[in-house]
Amino acid sequence: ASLMDVHVSLLVHPKITSSPRPFPAWRKQTLRWAMAAAAVASLMGMLFFPIHERVSVDSHFATLIQATDCQWQGQMSPREGEPLGKSVLQLKEGGALVRFSDGVEISLLAPSRFEISGPNTATLYDGELYFSNEMSDSGVRFSLSTPQGKLIDIGTSYSVRIGPDGAEEIHVDDGKVIRFDRHDREFMIEAGQAMRWL
Repeated sequence: ASLMDVHVSLLVHPKITSSPRPFPAWRKQTLRWAMAAAAVASLMGMLFFPIHERVSVDSHFATLIQATDCQWQGQMSPREGEPLGKSVLQLKEGGALVRFSDGVEISLLAPSRFEISGPNTATLYDGELYFSNEMSDSGVRFSLSTPQGKLIDIGTSYSVRIGPDGAEEIHVDDGKVIRFDRHDREFMIEAGQAMRWL
């Protein structure tokens, strides 16, 4: 804006005789306002659009990688390759593979109800899933909530099943799982172990 003001001042400077007629004062002021407004609009455009683009990209935490004979219930009916943000997936039939941005993969088996709530957080309300964290060496920790507690993986591959009666069953194939119940009591489940809560 300062450079534009200098430019306008040079154009209307009395010693410059390239213009045969004097430059009216009202046009000088109007031109200054117009150029200042254009500069502000340009600056706002440069600031707004990158932020808008970043927000829209960051709102997607996962991608539906594979959908095998899927029938969905509720508002969500995603297709293969579709990015997923905060959403509830209700799988009536078939199987689905969801990959999170940090490398965590979750395979859902119907019937199940699964909610994505953040880049490293989700909830299994009922049904069955298989969890795999390929980025465990980088320190990525994923929190999976259930109606009875919360699971934190430590370099883990495990499966979780929540039955119609609310019973929760966990089988750990690799690594460890820390489970917190509703009263924040901690349980450690290691590779080769399985536990069930009624």
